[in-house]
Amino acid sequence: MSKKINWLISPYEYYADFVVIPIFIFASVIFNSFSIVLLLLVLTIWTIIEYIMHRFVFHRKFRKEHWQHHINAEEYIGVSTIKTSAIFFILLIGALFTNLGSLYTGIALGYLLYIVIHDAMHHENFITKFIPNLRKNHEEHHKFGKEVNFGVITSFWDRIFKTYE
Repeated sequence: MSKKINWLISPYEYYADFVVIPIFIFASVIFNSFSIVLLLLVLTIWTIIEYIMHRFVFHRKFRKEHWQHHINAEEYIGVSTIKTSAIFFILLIGALFTNLGSLYTGIALGYLLYIVIHDAMHHENFITKFIPNLRKNHEEHHKFGKEVNFGVITSFWDRIFKTYE
């Protein structure tokens, strides 16, 4: 029997990543070796990870839970910061001991861009005016029966895999 996952969280749980993840990124940059080229490469790789996670994990494995977000887009629905921060903290410790700061920073920065842009799509703020096309794509993604526009920070992979509309 599968366990039901409740993705409805408090605004504090929802927005805590907006504070915690930048602190982790700062620590990674300050206390580790850093390559801007590797960071940009990993950030690019993040975009395909984001696309795959959204399309194949959220829309297949956690379809019912994720659909709640589609129905109630302005609600605070997501993975608790307690979980994401714990994961990113463990990864940070690993990066600090293995000198993989650029790798860690690219992944954490990609995640931060994802949550900030996704939030601006659903909760209008100063960033919203800078992403009108991404927001329009995401609104199309939320329409009932649409399995399109899975990318949040870029539509590149949707165009490559023909899921762009």
